[in-house]
Amino acid sequence: MLVGILLIILFFAHHWLFSLIIIGLIVYSIQTKKRRFVDRPQTSRTNFGGRRDISDEAEQSDVK
Repeated sequence: MLVGILLIILFFAHHWLFSLIIIGLIVYSIQTKKRRFVDRPQTSRTNFGGRRDISDEAEQSDVK
């Protein structure tokens, strides 16, 4: 078990560019999940208002 952990650490230490790419992907995925979680309640609150805005815009474009 300890040998496996040491091999993984040595692999990432040796291939530092590869490890930076993996860390960047992990951080990016965490940030996008946080954004989706924050955006989701806002869309549920404004869902009906957004639909009314769309219909209002459609009516205004018909009038023009």
